[in-house]
Amino acid sequence: MAAPDSTALTRQENQETLVAAELMRWSGLRISDCHKFNDSEIVPNQRNDGWNADFIQKKTGTRCITPPPDHVKILLDGLPGRMENGKKHFFTCSYTALRNRVDVLATRAQKDKPFAHGFSPHTLRHTFAIQHFNKGIPLAFVSKWLGHESEEVTRKHYRRWIKTTEQIAEERAREANEKMLAEAAAIRQNLMNQTNTDLTNSSATPLGT
Repeated sequence: MAAPDSTALTRQENQETLVAAELMRWSGLRISDCHKFNDSEIVPNQRNDGWNADFIQKKTGTRCITPPPDHVKILLDGLPGRMENGKKHFFTCSYTALRNRVDVLATRAQKDKPFAHGFSPHTLRHTFAIQHFNKGIPLAFVSKWLGHESEEVTRKHYRRWIKTTEQIAEERAREANEKMLAEAAAIRQNLMNQTNTDLTNSSATPLGT
């Protein structure tokens, strides 16, 4: 997704718009959460091999922990930001300004590649959910990442993609079962071959006196 590159915006404003879109797309944040996002809300994960966005949703008051890829952290660190109460707030503009800029980005995306139900900043949150469902991530994880009240809320919004995820899970389970059965059959055959070889060798050996 390209930056707006509007001549009416400064280089920093264009940069912030692009990074905001990437943060929403890869972390599932609403734009209200994105606007106030600060450096205390992106932390190392428990394995210390990546990052978590750990924040309180403005809309629901729910704590969310989502796993953005490394490039999102790099993009955030590259923003000048502003300091407030000892924290670096990544986005320096007002909520309305940031939303309007992401709207410009969304309008361009809709023009270049029309979406069936239109495209808005909130579509980036849907993209976050759908791309994980398409990878076969279980409903429980995605629902928690989105901060939904229950898994049923998530199922209601993403029923089509959840069905695809369940099909992927079933296919993987079937493949794993077939692989296990094939390995067991190979082991059985090897044992039988070894037994037959031992019996043949035993029959061919003269009895001692």
